[in-house]
Amino acid sequence: ITELRADFLLNKETIYEELVALHIEDENIENALEVAEREKSRALLSLLTQRVTPRLSVNHPKDQPLVDKLIELRKQRDELYLSWQGGEYGSLDEQQVVFQKIRELEENITSFWHQLLVRNANYDRYRSLWQIQVDNAQPYLDDKTAIIEYFSCKDQLLVFLITNKTIIVKWLRVTVDDIVDFHQFLWVNLGLVIQRPHRAAAYLPNAQNHLKEAYDCLFSPIAPDCKEFENLIFVPHGMLHYFPLHAL
Repeated sequence: ITELRADFLLNKETIYEELVALHIEDENIENALEVAEREKSRALLSLLTQRVTPRLSVNHPKDQPLVDKLIELRKQRDELYLSWQGGEYGSLDEQQVVFQKIRELEENITSFWHQLLVRNANYDRYRSLWQIQVDNAQPYLDDKTAIIEYFSCKDQLLVFLITNKTIIVKWLRVTVDDIVDFHQFLWVNLGLVIQRPHRAAAYLPNAQNHLKEAYDCLFSPIAPDCKEFENLIFVPHGMLHYFPLHAL
């Protein structure tokens, strides 16, 4: 399984994107957000462990049964991921069933981790490389703060607006290719300013036009819903990590 991990993870995000789109279609917005965040966590975890196989050392002989169970659960989870990506589950309904099984396995992994941590807190150093962790941010938000979280789904962008009371989602009329174009146009313009600082004022209108176009696509659709919030936390995805959202 370890040898196949790199190839198997290359296109697994497609499965998550399909599930996100399905939950939105069914108006299960909380589930859609959970799947989107799980995909981001999975991508980060796979990046961290791509060249490292996390090993779990037993601190005490009495811990061996728990460690063995954790290793077995992780193996079952990875096997399900592989069969899922391999096309063994064709319909979205079948994929949802498998996704639920994976969630149950991850919950069991969490439970066994807690048992190990009760015995010895030193095991905590292994946990972050073994679990896909998704936490609900809503309890930590005050009345004046909202999270604007973007997600790339089937080459199109959508945005979640998360407050301490509600979650809404909107599809944006912008594609991943559009974001790449925005990024390239803007940085070409900024590069000219670096090369010719004495002409910075002449390049400013062009940069403002690019940012205005990006604003209209990325923020304008949810702007009316953000008026009451003093603090907005942007969570990018994909190419948006390289885009100056704070400049919109």
